[in-house]
Amino acid sequence: MLLYITNRKLPKTPGTAPLNINVKDIKHSLASPYEGHQDAIIFGISSANYRQVKFYPKGNEADLFNSIKDDELKKPWLFLLHGFHQDPAETIKKTRALIDIHDVNVILFSWPSRPKPINAFNTDSINTLVQSSVRSLLAGMGTPSIAPFLIKETKKAIADFKNNYLPARQNARLSSTDFYNALDIVNSLLLPKIKQAKLSLLVHSMGNYLLQHCLISKKSLPISFYNIICHQADVKSSNHVSWMPGLYPHARHKLYITVNVYDYVLAASNILNKMNGEKNTERLGQSVNLKPNGLQQGYIQGAANYLDFTDAKGINSRHEIFTENSDSIDPLIVELLSRLFRSDVNDKLPNKKSAVKGGFRMMPTLPSVYKPQWIIEDESLCDGGYDDDCLISSLKYFEDPFKNEADYVEELEEDEY
Repeated sequence: MLLYITNRKLPKTPGTAPLNINVKDIKHSLASPYEGHQDAIIFGISSANYRQVKFYPKGNEADLFNSIKDDELKKPWLFLLHGFHQDPAETIKKTRALIDIHDVNVILFSWPSRPKPINAFNTDSINTLVQSSVRSLLAGMGTPSIAPFLIKETKKAIADFKNNYLPARQNARLSSTDFYNALDIVNSLLLPKIKQAKLSLLVHSMGNYLLQHCLISKKSLPISFYNIICHQADVKSSNHVSWMPGLYPHARHKLYITVNVYDYVLAASNILNKMNGEKNTERLGQSVNLKPNGLQQGYIQGAANYLDFTDAKGINSRHEIFTENSDSIDPLIVELLSRLFRSDVNDKLPNKKSAVKGGFRMMPTLPSVYKPQWIIEDESLCDGGYDDDCLISSLKYFEDPFKNEADYVEELEEDEY
């Protein structure tokens, strides 16, 4: 089941009765607040074929929630805040993947993250910037062979994104009140009906920028989730410690942050922000700067759990890891994400440094960082599959910047070879 909340303009708004609107007719622009209200949000429910949304009149959200059958209410629920450059059809396609792969009901907040027509941008003028940025990103990493592909994909993304990036960020900021009020309605009208079922929050890419501005402007969220998953976050890594702890009171179980250093969309975002004059542009979803001195750099120690999927099977330069199934990426990653999205009591991650559980290892460093137990050392050695010739222990590969001496690796690895 898909519940659809949006602050996009609609071709027509429901008056006194629900109104079916084709997904292809939902607009790319930001709606104005409804008369007598502070926000522009409207709630709907998707048809079984996902081609239409039945929107309910503003203020009649309770009628929508009352129409949901008991067996649906008992399923796990996931609130999705999507990212940059999405039209309504694209977002629903990704939501369908979430529903099908992870067996959850989804509440989607759809905001206008691609407000302008796509205009091509000639990337020849930034060849040097792209190449130096990508090679800097890959410095010291184990798979330099990915560089040509990552450069190509990053340039393609920049060409596609350039004229939309700043307007989308503005829409994200302008959507803060709408998002907050949507959460408030879900908290007051839907959560009491869910009862024993749990609700978690998945925030993807630039959606984390919207979340950041909502949290800063409102000081808190009007709801508590079981898990909060900040997936491939398109926000600055350098200052996330200044605002992300504000999420802790709203995650009853855990806060998770996913990382893929080779993420081509975040590589493009990094460069676009440099082109727009920003400093310290490294994105959180591709950051592995575990700097010991870092109040402004590095990872949060303690309550945040970092899931570093870099070099895992099938991950490569992927940005939307949450929509992949076990045919395309490591099945253990898919299973972990399902547990998080479904609000399972046990995420099956290890709780001791260097220990292995559920196919993941907890790295021996002060922040809570998890990597798949085995990662790909060299794709060219895999010969179409994954075997001992191309895999390496993630612990053996890991260097802990918080530790002065690195002799712990040999000691911990004795029984593994």
